[in-house]
Amino acid sequence: MALSEPRPGLKTTYSDYVTMARNIPRGSHQDLEKLIRGEESPYMLPGGTFVGLLFQNTCVLSSLLAGIHITATRFSKIKDYLMTDNTVGAVITFLDNKMYNEAMGLWLINLDLRVGRKQYFSQNGYLDCRGYVEDFLPNFDDLTDVKYEDDNNDYDMSPSARIYNGTLSNFKVYGHVYILDTVIDPKLILVNMLGRMGNGYIPPYVITDDFSRKYELQFLLLGLITAEMNHMVVCVKLEGGRWMLYDNSATPQFQDFNMDIEMKKYVVYLAAYVNLNSAYPEKQVQESEQVNDLLLPVVVTVNNRRATSLSPFRQPVEETTIHPLPTCQQQ
Repeated sequence: MALSEPRPGLKTTYSDYVTMARNIPRGSHQDLEKLIRGEESPYMLPGGTFVGLLFQNTCVLSSLLAGIHITATRFSKIKDYLMTDNTVGAVITFLDNKMYNEAMGLWLINLDLRVGRKQYFSQNGYLDCRGYVEDFLPNFDDLTDVKYEDDNNDYDMSPSARIYNGTLSNFKVYGHVYILDTVIDPKLILVNMLGRMGNGYIPPYVITDDFSRKYELQFLLLGLITAEMNHMVVCVKLEGGRWMLYDNSATPQFQDFNMDIEMKKYVVYLAAYVNLNSAYPEKQVQESEQVNDLLLPVVVTVNNRRATSLSPFRQPVEETTIHPLPTCQQQ
């Protein structure tokens, strides 16, 4: 797929910020407990600026980045994999170092440098981030081994379908599925649920595939739709099974969240699952269940080019038509 011609200077801005992130000493990370208790500086807030432009309607973007960032902070294997991508790795580095405007800005730059994406930087004086969850997912394309978005493509005998049916059959029923890393050893699975299940629905806390691998629910992007506003927040799981809600416009930003009681007013738009075999390698599974012994078919990957230079260009896969979703209209 051909790439659109970006706004002049955007490639240079991208390279400058990726270089800036690379020059930050490694080893920095957020202290989640201090962050949640409010002892750190505020997390991503609405109304910041980037290259002189004012952010607007950032709830979807900041919720997605918060979920990914906290997951990467909790699970080193996932973080190591995410750091192999120029854009995602630089964004995580910025988040680790409390450079939140830089993180959100770089995410938008890379979206602008892709074909068919909303031209965020074509606006005058501001960056309007109003959008749907799937608008912000293409930056994961280079990290995604298999992408399932065809609701009408049921069972068949092709290699790709065997992967979906054997590994993802319990995910497909909830929405569009994105496997980050290889099918042999997926690190993270994102399920774009498109708000299909309605208010109060909670997806399974653990999903087991046909190869006995267990995937644990790690975070949910939740839509809050009222007569006054459309808003998005993220619910994340911490150590000990504690669930916290992050709302970029609330005070405090992080609050304890009771799934059974408080989910009634929310709609799930995206669910993220962690592969427990990859996340906790010290907890060895039985020999008969080891991932290296799985008889998985060979498939053609969506994109097998890893980012090895400063070039922001990616070859995105074809997108399916997405149903209208709530956007963040008030900040």
